[in-house]
This record gives sequence, structure tokens and C-alpha cells, in this order.
Amino acid sequence: MAEKEPRVIEGRLSGGSRKRPEGAPVEFSVVTAVYNNAEGIRRLIANIAEQTFENLEHVIVDGGSTDGTIEVLQELDEQIDCWISESDGGIYDAMNKGIGLARGNWIHLLNSDDEYASPNAVASAVEQLDPAAFNYCAIELVRLDEKRERLFFLSRRWKLFVSAYLPHPGCIVSAEQYKKFGLYDTKYKIAADHELILRYTDVLPPHALDVTLTRMFQGGASSMAAQTAACSRDSSPLALKSFFRKSNIRNPLRWRQ
Repeated sequence: MAEKEPRVIEGRLSGGSRKRPEGAPVEFSVVTAVYNNAEGIRRLIANIAEQTFENLEHVIVDGGSTDGTIEVLQELDEQIDCWISESDGGIYDAMNKGIGLARGNWIHLLNSDDEYASPNAVASAVEQLDPAAFNYCAIELVRLDEKRERLFFLSRRWKLFVSAYLPHPGCIVSAEQYKKFGLYDTKYKIAADHELILRYTDVLPPHALDVTLTRMFQGGASSMAAQTAACSRDSSPLALKSFFRKSNIRNPLRWRQ
């Protein structure tokens, strides 16, 4: 079979031709930002294809990869709902683009190094989502020695001021919430996800879902230890100072939920 020529729309490569039942709504959008990770994106596309939840779409935003990632997207075009490839301003800019392309009522940002923990992960999460809350799930961490650990966090708002402990890959946000409370602030190169969590939990009650949603691999782009350390450097003092000012918070240690 001859390879399909990629579409070029407004100067960017694009594609996605997965067939959906006619008239079927998109309830859940998976958005993946990727750059030079051909092996990871191939594995992730196969993982998402195993999900039992049917009203799901996969949107991929590539940052202009040169390692074969674009060729993988072209090869697997019929398994992807929408993909684009163009230069961007970093991962959070790519995430914002993906959110803008998503059609689902709920949006989950899934890194190309991560995957869903089980075929029923999305279906189980959708059953428990609360549109009036900030929803987050447990994650499974695969360590370098291949041991697996389930990480489930009870929300303690004061802890967010000193640590990016709430894992972003476990969070699910509604399209309406993004519209109302805003996207990722791209001035933070590493900690925009933590800043968004701070901003959202200022106006929405946390809602912990009893679901292991995402499997993260230690050493990947979203590795917990690396992400927490880098995020803390990026968010202090700028993100926290800005948040305290907007919220009129004098002593964050008094905040407990």
C-alpha cells in the first residue's frame, strides 16, 4: 500500500483519519504533546487503541520532530483522530494547541513516555468525574528496577505551596473548565502544570477518583522525581508569589483541606 501524502494546512503538516461511528459524540479527548519520540508515540498509540471506552479521540501535537516521529504518525494515521506537526514554544504551548483542537467534554493530557494503566482506565475514570471539581486519579510508577508502585495522593492544599506533589498526568480537566479558568501559562517553562493546579484548586474543590489512570516510567519526561525538583525550581518564587498576590494569601501554612 502506498504511503499517504501528509496534509499541509496553514503551513503545518497534519493528519488523522480514524473512523468513528457517524454522529457519535466525543466525550473524552486524549491530548499528547511529542517531540522526537518515535518509539514512545508508537507504543502510546497502541496503548490507547486498547481502551474499552468508545467515545474517545486522540489528538497529537508534534513539535516538528526529526527522528521518525512524523513518519510514525503518517503510518498510523488511521488510528489517530487528529495530529499536527509544527514548531512550537515548548511543551505547554503544544498542550494548549492540543486543547484547542480537542472536541471532547473532558480532556486528559498524556505524555508520549506514559500510557494508560489498564484497558478500562478511561472508562472507570469517566464514571466518577465531577464537572464541579478538580478531578485527579492515582498513577502507577514503574521504577528503574521495574518494580511498580501505585501512588495515590490525598489533596492537602498547603502542600502545593511547597511541592509539586500532585501528579499532572493523573489530572482530568473539562473543556468548560479550560474555557472558564484558562490554559497553561507558557511563561513557566517547566512548572506551568503546577501553576495551573494551584490556580484551579483555588476555585474548585479537589476530587480524588479511585482509579489508577496513568502508568509513568521513571526516567521519562514526566518522571516524578525529576518533575517535582524541576517544577519547584521553576515555580519558586514566581508562580507562588503571583498566586499569593492574586489570592491575598499571607500564610499558606494556614490552608488545610
